[in-house]
Amino acid sequence: MREFVTAAEKSEESTDDGDEPIVFLVDGHEMRAYKPTEGQFALLMMAMGRHASTTDQFAGVVDFFFNVLDEPSQQYVSNRMMSRDDIIPLEKIVEIMEFLTEEWGGRPFQRPSASTSSRRNGGRKSTPRTPALT
Repeated sequence: MREFVTAAEKSEESTDDGDEPIVFLVDGHEMRAYKPTEGQFALLMMAMGRHASTTDQFAGVVDFFFNVLDEPSQQYVSNRMMSRDDIIPLEKIVEIMEFLTEEWGGRPFQRPSASTSSRRNGGRKSTPRTPALT
């Protein structure tokens, strides 16, 4: 029987892959998010698949968001999401995820409406014109 072994190369205290966390504020509370691992990213893609229901897709995004945060940030988000009086709107979580994606990707996120227009014809065509029949 074939066996696959994974080695624990990192200490238990290390929650990232050597990268510094992204620090941001939510209502004045400092939050820390770490770049996702390949496994976390793969699970997000699975949750966002075309066969997943809208509810499953949303749950996948929230789960992904929650799991890239450090423990104090997870506790803060959990408390706020469970509160009836001091909630974090779901739209804000999406906004934070867009920000984190920009930071992890190293470039700003552009909505489709902000994309540049396609290039106009800038020169001669590479195929010659067909000569007229005489």
